[in-house]
Amino acid sequence: MQKEIWKDIPDYEGLYQASNLGRVKSLKREVYSYNGYRIIKERILKFTITRYYYVSLRKYNKTKKFYVHQLIAMAFLNQKISGV
Repeated sequence: MQKEIWKDIPDYEGLYQASNLGRVKSLKREVYSYNGYRIIKERILKFTITRYYYVSLRKYNKTKKFYVHQLIAMAFLNQKISGV
């Protein structure tokens, strides 16, 4: 069985990571909300399927969709790819 290795996704360091087994996770962090700060727990993101698997990443109140295989390439092969 292969060991899962996690790496930061470029431009989303400290927010999201991708693994060599094809999973994407959101990291634990504190975010500002309308009623103060709240903690977001670390979790594996659920993906949506169209033709390919994709997930939505959020940064600075902007959401961007990425194909999971592109995020893996960005994290492990240092490829620069824009969203869906």
